[in-house]
Amino acid sequence: MLLSVVNYFVMFRTLAHIGSARRPTMFVLQHKAIAVACVYTAGAAILAIFAYMLVKCERSERSGLFAALILTEQVILFFVFYVQMSTSLTLFVLRNVDPHFSLFGVTLFTWSTAQFQALNPIRIMVMSPLLALLYTKLAKNGKDVPVAVKYAFGFAVVAAGFFVYAASGNYAVNGRVSSWFMVGGYGL
Repeated sequence: MLLSVVNYFVMFRTLAHIGSARRPTMFVLQHKAIAVACVYTAGAAILAIFAYMLVKCERSERSGLFAALILTEQVILFFVFYVQMSTSLTLFVLRNVDPHFSLFGVTLFTWSTAQFQALNPIRIMVMSPLLALLYTKLAKNGKDVPVAVKYAFGFAVVAAGFFVYAASGNYAVNGRVSSWFMVGGYGL
């Protein structure tokens, strides 16, 4: 890290003239109303394209396009919730979660706010091989799980985790909830 800091100061003057002029993207990002209008316009355009395709396609293709639209919406919602991990949930942990991890009244250790973000990757590393084995076994037995059901299951698990966080407010003491709620929410 020290080498990087030294490199920055050595190269600062060399790189000072490099950069780009202001672009329209920066203008849009600096004005919330314009950014919101762009998002709504893009959403309306995508829905209009899907509607046009649904009207113009063969009857046999219609169900596939409708399924693609639903899956696309579901993926967007999934990632909206997923991104909350590094934003809203981090602030929730910082402000509203008791950092002491206790079991039967004995504090085992104290969490830092950033450590809670490691719970999701750990869960993914543990559950991925188990789900792969389960889906493979089901497929071999002729009970293959459709992709849409897998998407719905993933979305339901994410939603259940957020319900755990919401329910934690009922058990807050002095505005702080037990870190077990975060473990439970990330553990789903």
